[in-house]
Amino acid sequence: MAKQLSFVAFTQKFATPEACILHLEKIRFKDGEYCPHCGRMGKIYRRSDLAYRCSDCGRNFHMI
Repeated sequence: MAKQLSFVAFTQKFATPEACILHLEKIRFKDGEYCPHCGRMGKIYRRSDLAYRCSDCGRNFHMI
């Protein structure tokens, strides 16, 4: 079971969108970066608008 955080602890841990994205990256890419569209393991580029682009198929995706 996942550890529950208090509201204060949650807002401190995820104070910015960047902090949330980094946490989601750790969960999604725990076994390495992959594209959810083509499934290829490879280089995933993070764009400035917090979207991601696969270097193999060129499609964009988001963590959320």
